[in-house]
This record gives sequence, structure tokens and C-alpha cells, in this order.
Amino acid sequence: MSLRKNDVEHHPNAHKRFQPKQGRPRMEQVDEGDVSRKSFKRLHRWRYSATAAYGNNEVHLHPTEVRRLSVAEALAVQSMPQDFELPEDMTLSDMFKTVGNGVPFLMARGIARSVKRQLIVLRPLTAPTEAEVQNSASPPLPPQDARRSRAAAPGDLAPLLTSR
Repeated sequence: MSLRKNDVEHHPNAHKRFQPKQGRPRMEQVDEGDVSRKSFKRLHRWRYSATAAYGNNEVHLHPTEVRRLSVAEALAVQSMPQDFELPEDMTLSDMFKTVGNGVPFLMARGIARSVKRQLIVLRPLTAPTEAEVQNSASPPLPPQDARRSRAAAPGDLAPLLTSR
């Protein structure tokens, strides 16, 4: 999969952002990529974002403009697909909480694919018959996988965690 630029300027949530009531002079002093300050953290346009989570008085600033990030930009930082948008009737605070509490989309998809691959490796090739299930005191074990170096007990994750 190739990464494409997210068209945040034309996203439905593009104009949803907090307007500074004060602090604009402090925003102007923060250099691009400076995330060392307690409150204002300016993202860098070519580096990974340190976080998209909001809280602890952190204010994430646009890399080149003197303003906070928009909801659309925060969604892009979280690698959400371009067509994902938050409802118009959601409050601005709730929008940023939702984005900040989320797991980055690409990371979540990678984890889900990895779990799916492992489940496919572990599942039995054929489902047990109803009689086998009723006569069994414990769930049936999956067939021995040739890549495992030892037999696995039910719930044993060690064979999955060893390098192959």
C-alpha cells in the first residue's frame, strides 16, 4: 500500500478547529518540529507526529501556520482514510477527544491482519462434529503446525511469540 497525501483542505471537518483566544504570540515563537515545550507543540511537516492525543494542556500547532490543527488534520495524523469524517453535530471538544483516544488506523489494521493470520494458522482444518464436542472435556487442539518446535497446550502463546 502506498501512502497518499490526505486532502485535508477539502475535508468536511477541515474548518473545525479551536480558535486561539490568547497565546497567539506564544504560538509564533514555537519552531517547526519543537515538541519539547509543556503546552505548545508544533508538528514538523516531514516527521512523524509525537501524538494526536489532546490533554494535559497540550496544544498541537500546524507545522507552518500560526494556528492549531483542524479535526481533519488530526484525523490525517491518525492515518484515517480520506473519506472518514466525524458528524457535524458532534462538539469540537468531543471530536478532538474521539481522534485523540483512537488507535491510528494503519496500526490497528496491521494488528488486525496479524491476529487474523495467527488465527488461521491455529484453527483446525475441519470443525469438530457435535458428538466430538459433547464427548470432549476440553476444546479440541488444532493440528500440529509443522513450524512449531513443540506441542502447544490450549491458550499457550509461546509458539506464536518465538521467532521463525
